[in-house]
Amino acid sequence: MLRQHSENRQPRSGLSARAVAGILLPRWLLACVFAGFAVYAVILSEQDERQGVMLAVAAAFDHGTGVPPEALKAQADNILAESFDANCRGDILRPALTIMLHRLDTLNIVRNYDEWANVHMAAESFVQQMIRCRPADGNVWLREAVISSHIAEDAQSLKQKLTVAQSLMPYEAEQIMSRVTFMKGLSPYALVVCGSIARADIYAILRYGSQHLQAVLNDNNVTASFAAMVDSERSKFKQPSS
Repeated sequence: MLRQHSENRQPRSGLSARAVAGILLPRWLLACVFAGFAVYAVILSEQDERQGVMLAVAAAFDHGTGVPPEALKAQADNILAESFDANCRGDILRPALTIMLHRLDTLNIVRNYDEWANVHMAAESFVQQMIRCRPADGNVWLREAVISSHIAEDAQSLKQKLTVAQSLMPYEAEQIMSRVTFMKGLSPYALVVCGSIARADIYAILRYGSQHLQAVLNDNNVTASFAAMVDSERSKFKQPSS
């Protein structure tokens, strides 16, 4: 009786062989899963490689190093082919925008209007996305001013954007240099409208800037209006004669 009772008794815990077999994935399904992971890893590796090249090209521009036109065009084409809609990483969006802006500067709006329009649209999309993701980044507002000026020089709109850019990053040397470099190319009227911003940056360069930073003011290829503004600010530092 004891033997019969023990044989008919079901185990209290554990899985039967049939249950285990039902849980285990078939080999073909496991192979598909691992193949999917392998393909995804390859895609990520290629994406990282493309982003690495993009970062290197953007860094070359930031450091004033020349980039061959064909390399710039190739990178701009790669950026246009990719989707950055869901990307909010400043370390990716900023170099992409840098490349698009430099590519925009190399295109002639008359001879290459279609490509110019595509690049400008992409650059505008990038900067709007960066504003949504990083509204406290003054460099983003400066770039928005640069992009909008390619269409038309709206002095009041430029003043608003440059005011935000300066208020967010008033004393960062690179940002001051970038703002002044941009304002050197403004029309006399736009420079008058943005005069308080330009004078504040010029004063900061003369008062606190290094020789490298002050070199941006010693450019002979500037408008008479900008040169007069620099001379006016520089006169404030002249000691009265005894």
